Amino acid sequence: MAAVSITDLNNAKLDVDHIADLATSSDLEATDRFGNTKKTWAGIEEDLGAAYAVTETGVNRNATEMARDQALSLINSRDSIAIALADATIPVGGRFAAPLADGSWQAYTKTSSSVATPVAGPNASATRIKSVTELYYDASWFTFAGFIQASGVPVASANWGATPPLEVIGGHQYVVYSRCTGSARHVWLDKDLSLISAFGGAEASFQALNVTAPANARYLRVSAQQWPVVNAYVQGAQADQNIKKLKEVASQHPVQLPASFVDNNGTPLDVTLTALAAAQLASDMRIAALVGELDLATDAAAPLFVNLWQYTKSWATPSTFDAVAVASRNSASQFTVASGGGSNFIAGGALVVENAATGEITSFVCKSVAGDVVTVIGTLPATLGNAQGMWDSANTQHLSRLAQKGLADFIISRTQRYAYKKSTIFEYHPPTCSTPSAANANIYALDNTTLKVAITKLGNAGFGGFVPGTTNLAKLCQTRTDPQYNVGVAGDGVVGQPTQYLGYGYDITSAAAGDGIEFTIPAGRNTGFLEIVMAARTGLYTSSVDGTSQTFDGKARIVVLGDGVTIHDQAYEAGRVNYVFADFAGYSTLTVRLINAETKPTALRLCAVYAYTKSAATPTSGFFKSSDVVAFLMDSWGAYPVAVGGEVPPLRPDGSTADGMQFTSERLRTQLATQGVSVTTLNMSKGGQTSEWGLYWVDKILALSPRPTHCLINFAINDSNSRTAYDADTDSAYDFDPVNMWVNKVKSAGGKKGSTNDTRWYANMQAICDRLSKAGIKPIVLMPPSTASTSQTQSIRSNLLHKMARGFRGAA
Repeated sequence: MAAVSITDLNNAKLDVDHIADLATSSDLEATDRFGNTKKTWAGIEEDLGAAYAVTETGVNRNATEMARDQALSLINSRDSIAIALADATIPVGGRFAAPLADGSWQAYTKTSSSVATPVAGPNASATRIKSVTELYYDASWFTFAGFIQASGVPVASANWGATPPLEVIGGHQYVVYSRCTGSARHVWLDKDLSLISAFGGAEASFQALNVTAPANARYLRVSAQQWPVVNAYVQGAQADQNIKKLKEVASQHPVQLPASFVDNNGTPLDVTLTALAAAQLASDMRIAALVGELDLATDAAAPLFVNLWQYTKSWATPSTFDAVAVASRNSASQFTVASGGGSNFIAGGALVVENAATGEITSFVCKSVAGDVVTVIGTLPATLGNAQGMWDSANTQHLSRLAQKGLADFIISRTQRYAYKKSTIFEYHPPTCSTPSAANANIYALDNTTLKVAITKLGNAGFGGFVPGTTNLAKLCQTRTDPQYNVGVAGDGVVGQPTQYLGYGYDITSAAAGDGIEFTIPAGRNTGFLEIVMAARTGLYTSSVDGTSQTFDGKARIVVLGDGVTIHDQAYEAGRVNYVFADFAGYSTLTVRLINAETKPTALRLCAVYAYTKSAATPTSGFFKSSDVVAFLMDSWGAYPVAVGGEVPPLRPDGSTADGMQFTSERLRTQLATQGVSVTTLNMSKGGQTSEWGLYWVDKILALSPRPTHCLINFAINDSNSRTAYDADTDSAYDFDPVNMWVNKVKSAGGKKGSTNDTRWYANMQAICDRLSKAGIKPIVLMPPSTASTSQTQSIRSNLLHKMARGFRGAA
């Protein structure tokens, strides 16, 4: 290879210079060292008659020539989308050069010099690639066929176009490129789209106006003398003001800022929000206080309710029904009766036990009977006297003699606060609820569409298959709707098991502690109480381990939270219905959980939940005080038991002889006396009567002397029994004499129709209460009970208790 000479180096230098001329010279042609003339890059541009944009990466993109002042191309750069807007006045041979420090892309004219000269055309400010964060409204925004007047009012007109209100920022600068003459104007509008000011109107040809938006401007409307509009536009002259783009970005990528970083008229937002929250809390508390005052004001006219289902507990009856002496108290839940006395009790039934120290009589569910050893659910008194079953015979509707006295003690033990059933902020009332499918855990209205309670399943709660550890205990988490719970064996596996309240409910079966459901109640800072009726059932299942028959008897646990603070947390033994009352005050949200208390096969049942508003000032004491006069307007539960063994029935207030020993009224008087409360009782009850009789004769209560302060009302069993006669409109044993309160007379012989149905019963009970309240007498309503008859109990529950379980708040 020959050595490189000086000539070679000189030729190489000439060739490199020639290549540089071809690429960078503003001349249209360049000649090489051989005398050959070639087109330079500038000459190629002139021949093509096009403009070229150079991006940050140095990529040239050819853009088709368009009309004056229109955008030429959309260019994607490495980091963002950039918009290249061409100036149609760029001279032939002009080009876009690299961006300046402010990011603008300037148009330059080709000259013979190597120094480019900027072109100041009418669209020079738009001759740049703009970031998407900058504002640009092109001609497509001119959608109104007309122009805007100086008053801000749009006028339809041919050959004109105008924009809708365009979002702008007060105090920022804009370029409005348009042709606008005559009465047409561009207008600034405030946040309410009210006119601030108008400008323009002297642009006989398309030209740019550099304007600054008034400080309170939020919108701009622009007119253009062209239709359709193709040339006009609005360009932000400042960066970071494309409001539409910023909104799009913010909606897709919300900015997380501490509230303290946000200014609210000179105050950090967190301070403002804290103040607002405090003000809202104060307002909520004032409203709650007013609600409490109104509640107290309406107590005088409101009846008190006593839930007899809570007292009677079960319909199961043993083979004998005598009262027996308790020989010993073996534990807090077990006692032994005198020899042979165990036959008077039955597992799953109800019984009453006398406290030997105070004489108070309390009802219990009988858990088991082994000879003369009786185990109950609950805690027995420390010293025991006599015990007896709840009923006086099989399939009866009457209480045993000891239970009749115990009814009075149960009434005495009730507190005023929990006996009111007025305003609620939440109700789970199963007769009004349903579900679209067994697998749907939520609670719906009867239309199966309207959601009433959103349920959150906890732990492994769910629907389908069998509970772990069993081969036949179905796994449930659902509203039970059809068929109704049957009183007795059906659905429970234990005869007469007292784990039912209303005819419907919510069942959960699972195996792990913590399994269950949760739901929330908006409390609105109110004061009141929750009434939660629930049970844990017992029954039999087959073990998946060894195939043996086992008993499921896991405990239930109720947890109530107020804004996360525990209000109530207690476990309840399986085998009976529990009536849980939990006070709340000042909370925004209540949370209720029904869960397994143990890890073992467990069957939970939610029977009802009512959240009542109630003033904190409502007494938590009993119903009566000394000097009260208590009247009784009842059926046989107020008149019985019948006299036996030489007993002499007492006289009624009008001098007539009662048709029973009136244990309830006499016991109420004497038991209150042992507590230092002296009351007068006036018993106007008669066995075999319905609410029709009670309503007809209620004015007899008003005429009593001394005038009653309270009146106990009990009608349900006979009302339920009389439905067939009412429907048939025939004479019945419930018809009564319209003149003599104590005589029954059939309708065909001039008597009043005493038979009734569930709708009339509900209306009659309300009417009796209204009549007493207006006379200043406090009504005390004894709610429908169970009896010793399963069919009768089922009928009473479905037709009457369903209507009164939440007081007079609407029949279900």
